[in-house]
Order: sequence, then C-alpha cells, then structure tokens
Amino acid sequence: MKLFKAAAFVAACIAAPVAHSAEVGSGTLTLSETSFTFEGGPIVGTNATNAAEGLECMDPILPCDSFALTSDLPAELAEFFPTSLIRVLLGPTDSPTGADDYDLQLLNADGDVIAESTSETAVEGVSVVALGGVNEYTVNVVHWLVVGGSYSATIELSLGLPSEDKTDEEVAAWLEENGASPMMRARAIAATNPTSAGGGAAGWLMLAALGLLGLGRRR
Repeated sequence: MKLFKAAAFVAACIAAPVAHSAEVGSGTLTLSETSFTFEGGPIVGTNATNAAEGLECMDPILPCDSFALTSDLPAELAEFFPTSLIRVLLGPTDSPTGADDYDLQLLNADGDVIAESTSETAVEGVSVVALGGVNEYTVNVVHWLVVGGSYSATIELSLGLPSEDKTDEEVAAWLEENGASPMMRARAIAATNPTSAGGGAAGWLMLAALGLLGLGRRR
C-alpha cells in the first residue's frame, strides 16, 4: 500500500526542504510537431493524497509539476485516423532512494481529470483519444513520494491506422495538406502496408528516408 511506503520515508521528508509546485513548460501537438519532452527535479517532498478519492495539487502543501498542453489538429482527424491517441509517459532519470513514487494525471480545459495513472512506482503512463480542433490540457506530475529524485516525461501524438474507408492517395493528400511531417506521413502509410519497402522497421525507415506518401493499400 502506498501509505505504508510513505511512512517509511516520512523522516527523510521532514528533514528535507519544502517542495513547491512548478510549471515545467508548455507545448502544442500538431501533425508536424508530434512529440516533446519535459523534465523536473531534483524534488524533495510528498503529495500523498488518496488516489482512490482523487489526487490533489495545492502549492506548497500538495506539490505537483504542471505542463500546459495544447493539441491543434485537423477537424477531420477522426475521419482519417479514428484511433489517434495522445500519450504521456513518465519515468525517473535519477532516484537516490530507488523508491520514488510519482503519479500522473491529464486534465481537460475544464479541469476535469480525463486520464490518471497511480501505480506504486516512478513509471507512469496515460493516453486519451486525440480530438480534432484546438484542445487545451494540463499534465500534472504528482510528487506522491519523492526524495531527491528527478524525472523525464514524453508527450506524443500517435495516429494509429488510417480509416479503412480511405485510400492511400486520400490519406497521403490529407496528411500533406495538413502539414504533416515527412516522417509522420511515411509512418502512417507504412503502418497500413507493412510489407512495403521490406516491411517492418526496415520498411518504415526506408519510407521515411525516401519520403514516399502512397504505396498501394487500396485504390
């Protein structure tokens, strides 16, 4: 149980400086900017709120780090890529105790929690369906129990497979029209045609290098 773990480190936390919340950055996901990373730490403090009743962030008593996330994606995203996801993955970069515990949550523009990860480790991850249009989110990294540790978190857009209702040519044209990077375009088409250009990772790399946009999936 997390509460027993907290008790084991309470002496270290009392002796350490008070931890404060921090705004650790901001960024916008688009079809051309599909991932970025932010970092935090060293952190000393605890925010041992009851995950079952809802995590809370209140500086300086209940410390969290906050990242302001915006997604600016085409309105027709779901029509072309119905399984698109926004993923947030967090892990430790330094943990002097070897027992740091973070929690992770994703809030929408209204402040409602739409995804949450509350394991008893320093590794957390959440994902939500990517929506078309401009959408605002907040990523909260909760210092559930951290003694001198640091972390790194990655936010990424994963398009997944194109809709079966769209041909390769339609997908390629839509991606190009909406400013998708060559890597994103190659990856999307390679995902639908794994035997192209050698298949698998090799095929994906070749497509990316060549910038190919359409390799006959269904015409």
